Amino acid sequence: MNRAAKHIMTVFAGGAVGFFAGKTLVGKQYEKHCSQTEKTADQFSEFYSLMRRWVHVYQEGRTLADYFKRKGYYEIAVYGMNELGYMVLKELEGSETEVLYCIDRNADNLFTRVDIRRPDEELPAVDAVVVAVVQYYEEAEAALASRMDCPILSLADVVWEA
Repeated sequence: MNRAAKHIMTVFAGGAVGFFAGKTLVGKQYEKHCSQTEKTADQFSEFYSLMRRWVHVYQEGRTLADYFKRKGYYEIAVYGMNELGYMVLKELEGSETEVLYCIDRNADNLFTRVDIRRPDEELPAVDAVVVAVVQYYEEAEAALASRMDCPILSLADVVWEA
């Protein structure tokens, strides 16, 4: 085989290897992107379902405060200061259920009318902790279960039972 033919074969072989390696890399990145997109869509779907239920509860004249009173929870903590966490604070203003403090990993950068603590700080006793980051309820419950002597509730469960 002459030198030019070897060069052409080398170029084609390198191109083929590069093509398949690139296809594999792009395929993995695409799969990761699709997986993340699906996870985000699931979270929005869960959020939408929870909000629909919360509006329905409100339209029927019930509140989260009614649920907490019925269960005997008068002093609670809210875990996760996302949109839902702030909505819990707002709904409980002026009710018999007092939010003593909130818990959030980003506590140093958040501002509310109540104290915000990081999960690794001392957490005073409360009647219940409501986890507002519903998509991470299991992780939050696992992190708090050994440190808190009270029920750790998912906001989704509270809203559905209200």
